[in-house]
Amino acid sequence: AKAGAGAPAAKPARRPANRASAGAAPAVAPACLFFDASSEHKQKESLVAWVNYLIAPAADADATASVCCSDLAHARWEAERAERATHEAFVRLLHSNDLRRKLARLDAHVTEGSLRAREPLHLGADVGLRDNVLSLLGCVSAAWLRPAAEAVGGERMGGEPTEPAAVRRFVDKQVLAPPAVALSTTAEEGMHPAEAGRRRDLLAREAANALVVTRVLRLIVLLDRASAGGVGPAGCLFELDASIKSTRRMAIEFSRAYLSAAADVGRLLGSVGLELHAEQTAADEFDYSLSAAEALPAELADGTRLCRMLRAAGQAYGVEVALSGPVRLPAASRLQKIHNVAMAVAAMAAAGVASLTDPSRQHATTRKLVDLDGKAALSCLWAFAEDVVSPALAPPARLLREIRRVEQAALPLDGAGGTRQLLLRWAAAVCARRGVRVSDLAASLADGSALCAILSHYLPTLLPVTPAGAARPPARELFAAAAASLGHVPPLFGAGWPSCERAAALGLAHLFARLMDIGAQEAAASSLQRAWRSTRAE
Repeated sequence: AKAGAGAPAAKPARRPANRASAGAAPAVAPACLFFDASSEHKQKESLVAWVNYLIAPAADADATASVCCSDLAHARWEAERAERATHEAFVRLLHSNDLRRKLARLDAHVTEGSLRAREPLHLGADVGLRDNVLSLLGCVSAAWLRPAAEAVGGERMGGEPTEPAAVRRFVDKQVLAPPAVALSTTAEEGMHPAEAGRRRDLLAREAANALVVTRVLRLIVLLDRASAGGVGPAGCLFELDASIKSTRRMAIEFSRAYLSAAADVGRLLGSVGLELHAEQTAADEFDYSLSAAEALPAELADGTRLCRMLRAAGQAYGVEVALSGPVRLPAASRLQKIHNVAMAVAAMAAAGVASLTDPSRQHATTRKLVDLDGKAALSCLWAFAEDVVSPALAPPARLLREIRRVEQAALPLDGAGGTRQLLLRWAAAVCARRGVRVSDLAASLADGSALCAILSHYLPTLLPVTPAGAARPPARELFAAAAASLGHVPPLFGAGWPSCERAAALGLAHLFARLMDIGAQEAAASSLQRAWRSTRAE
């Protein structure tokens, strides 16, 4: 019988679930686990965590890892490796042919006396003057000052943390330390002891002043070139509350306070080709991090954070993201907001977001983002994550090779389902070896046991062993601590998880990339060890 005009439409009959055949990939479930009132809020929380991971990474990620993880903190080791790479980049830059020739000409001006300290200053022995020089250099961020001081001083700082007080002590000890100067015995022959002592004091003062002038100017030039070349660490070059935020102004202030009146440091630096241009602006100090899930549409409406996120994604994931012009900051008017957002949307489309290839869709998405449309913001960010970021982290060919290796079978693998389908197949294959069933990317991963199974498969010693009689921490907490110790895994598996399968796929893509990188590093270390042992045996 047909239903009446006012009767509600009959619900379609539920189809019986198909049982997966042996070796077949699990089917991808709908994008969201639950479409309740809080599902959109959970998705915003996941996106806020991911965007902040990109544009405002945590400075110390192993604090949580030390709570539960007994194995070596990979994040700490990765930070040390990045620190060594930054140090080597500064040393290579300091000793490059072009900069070395120009610095040699600058050193000649110091030796000839064109750049000398004012009489009767003793920059090496006067504690107050050295403290003032350290305060001037303290305007530079400790993360930037440390590698520059290590390169100029010729010695590593050691295992001390990169804190302003520790870096200040290192600069005082290794960069500004006066050299040991002795008068030759030939010059002392026939000289009155008092005159010989006065000569020694004069030579020591001149040598100390020349050393401080040379090294301080080298430090400023190196910081300027590192900032221009993009070889420095992440973050601002100068402290946010510093009184000086320009390398040129720092050199002029040093010259005004300590050098002779005849010295024109700006002219001399320009004459040897060492012009200083690095300057920290308000755009560099702008806080691009997202504050809360509720404010996500409003904070993306001006386009500044979108453009910053795209630049950070291009550097972190190795994808080509090209912005067509400069970002207008602050974007006070609607036209400025439309300019920034339209530039970000066009860059997303050029990077490979399929839903934004049509110019009309780009225009409509731009207007929606400027008008604080929350659903448009979610759709735009998820499309970029799914179409660009996940394939870059977990390429389909690499996923297929790993699935074949884990399953140990030459089964036909169909990659037509996309990166999300392959990530589900990979997670299911790995967890099956640990006796954990994974059928989707939301409910199956909710309690954290499947994620811990993946970690245990690749890094058996990462998760701690629970003592006999002690209560085992929840699997989700264990995984959160282990992921923090690994590093390069954003906190997408937080308290509000699961939000949707796209968030789970993005988190699994980061986890897959990190585990594969660690495996490659361990294989390289094993190869080096075998080669060394074979060499020693011969």
